[in-house]
Amino acid sequence: MGFFGAKEPKVQVLKQSAGKLLLSFNEFIENKVAAQEYANEYAHIAPNRLEFMDRVQLWEGIYIPLREKVGWVLLKGNYKDNWADDRFKVEWQAGDDVVVATQDDWDGSVSERIKKKK
Repeated sequence: MGFFGAKEPKVQVLKQSAGKLLLSFNEFIENKVAAQEYANEYAHIAPNRLEFMDRVQLWEGIYIPLREKVGWVLLKGNYKDNWADDRFKVEWQAGDDVVVATQDDWDGSVSERIKKKK
């Protein structure tokens, strides 16, 4: 798995390439029936649409603590920081690298990429 380490149970790697990782945390959704009913309303636009509060729970309740647990340090972003208008974008210090993570507006997947050094 290289730079990003071993994946946790229930975290699905959707796509992996050099310096980039796309993760799905949908197995952590507590009320799967309600989430599926909500997604069905948007099936014509985005079949895996997540409700905002489900996205918040996955981001702040699962993803952020998961990365903190493996020793990544939050540099900026998230709801506690005025760095950006987007609460679902953060920068991490992971060893010598800076990783930028964002959550997809529709399906809640998390994209991580190593930030290029200037």
